[in-house]
Amino acid sequence: MHTRLAGRGSAALTAVLIALFTIVDVASRALAPWLGRVRESRVFALLGQLGRPDGIGAYRVAVALAYGWLWGGSLLLYLGVIVRDQAGAATSTNFPDALDARFAKIYDERYKQLSDMIARFFAIVGPGQTPQKQDYRTSSVGSFADVPEFTGTVTYDEVYEGYDGTITPKEYASGFQIQRKLFADASYGIMDAKPRSLATAYQRTRQKHAAQFFNNGFSNDTTWNNFTENVAPFSNSHTTRASGVSTASGFDNLVTTAFSAATLIAIRTQMKGFRGDRGDRISVMPKLIIHPVDISDLVFEAVKSMGKPDSGENNANFLAGQGWESVEWEYLTDTNNYFVADPVMMKDSLTWFEREAMEFAMVEDFDTLVGKWRLYGRYGHGHNDWRFGCGAQVS
Repeated sequence: MHTRLAGRGSAALTAVLIALFTIVDVASRALAPWLGRVRESRVFALLGQLGRPDGIGAYRVAVALAYGWLWGGSLLLYLGVIVRDQAGAATSTNFPDALDARFAKIYDERYKQLSDMIARFFAIVGPGQTPQKQDYRTSSVGSFADVPEFTGTVTYDEVYEGYDGTITPKEYASGFQIQRKLFADASYGIMDAKPRSLATAYQRTRQKHAAQFFNNGFSNDTTWNNFTENVAPFSNSHTTRASGVSTASGFDNLVTTAFSAATLIAIRTQMKGFRGDRGDRISVMPKLIIHPVDISDLVFEAVKSMGKPDSGENNANFLAGQGWESVEWEYLTDTNNYFVADPVMMKDSLTWFEREAMEFAMVEDFDTLVGKWRLYGRYGHGHNDWRFGCGAQVS
């Protein structure tokens, strides 16, 4: 009787263990090469003896269980990593996460050292500042007309909807790769320069994209922004949705004359005459000149000279006391074009949508031993009004 119970217990234990390994084996067929080596191990040899009538000793059972749990636990842990990685990215089974903190630090340090002009011209917003995540949308409502005299009954006015803008960010990514052996043999000084160069390229790209608003400002550029007025930001053809309003005066923010002190005074006067959607005057304070390197000397003389520039007379320079600022921007591509802005209105009108801030990562391919470094970012920009400035498209 005792022998039969022992035999049944051994058979039951054998069945449980075989079932366990069968389930694990089915769940991990993707690891067939490794499983093949495990099947040839002592674990399966011991399992083959569990069903024999003479049985095996308690020691061998313990060894078999230890091997089984060790192998099974390791396998389940590995499967857990695969499931986690597949949820994050379809290719991460081949590229296990291995972020190199040292390189991330290099990226960050190099990035901060570069001159970033975006915040000077654009209001920077993130995805948390818009109800929808895929884009950033703007709209406006116009102003009221003058208040009429009360003659016994209140006159009710109406406002008109302005133009809408939709900034759709684009993805930007770049990287480099290197063989494991070359990385191991190269000095850190050589390798450190690569992430720095990648960060420099990303920063340069962002600056060019920011300057594109001005470089393409005399055309309707829809790279990131769809503004429903469908007119260039700097144009003499601006319109309004308000009914019965003439745009013959106060709706022109384009000039074609080369920079000079006299031209800057004329632009200031022109901007002071800008009109709102109902054709009424608005408060504009021209204070900022955005210009290429090529005319820096002319800008300096125009706003810094105590006497009137290019004149033999001892006349005071009207511009010198107006608190002008100037920004020399290397990424302005035309050597003659320049822009005059109200800096406060400009930050209200220009938006940089930082949908996803730049991120850096490093992985190593399991089979080829090739290390890969990459950066990624997603952004776009646009405007919601033109009245912040005037552009000079010099012929």
